[in-house]
Amino acid sequence: MHILLSSSCICSMKSIIARYNMQSKNNEGRQEEPFLQLQLENSNLARLSKEIADKNQELRKLKGDNLQGLDLEELQQLETLLENSLSRVLDIKGKRIMHEIDTLQKQGNKLMEENQRLKQEMTLLPQGRRPGIVLDQSESTTLQEGGQSSESITNGSPPVTEDDTSDTSLKLG
Repeated sequence: MHILLSSSCICSMKSIIARYNMQSKNNEGRQEEPFLQLQLENSNLARLSKEIADKNQELRKLKGDNLQGLDLEELQQLETLLENSLSRVLDIKGKRIMHEIDTLQKQGNKLMEENQRLKQEMTLLPQGRRPGIVLDQSESTTLQEGGQSSESITNGSPPVTEDDTSDTSLKLG
């Protein structure tokens, strides 16, 4: 009985060793896979680090730093690049300024139209219902019926003419 037990142990032991060897071979392949993945990531890291360093160097050159090592041709290329960039910046700036001017002109035109409309409304109001208009706070000259100022009526001077180019501000009073 002792012999049977030992031969069964030997078979069982061989089976265990065979499974161990098989598992070891499978693990070797798996251990190499993370190592290869790590090497690939390290390679990518090194490449990206060099690319960042190159871009930083290029940026410093664009700012005018670290130009001592450049030869005449490289300086000329840098100058051309900067001139082209400045040209694009000035073009965009000019377009934005023109857009701003256009917008302000449209607003000015709207205000002038509104002013004309209000002037027409004033002429359509009955003379008794027209509000007095103060031209300037310091002079306290008001427009009366017919567009004449109180000053011109008392002094006998000619009526005030309304000029669209005048800087006088009108305030309803």
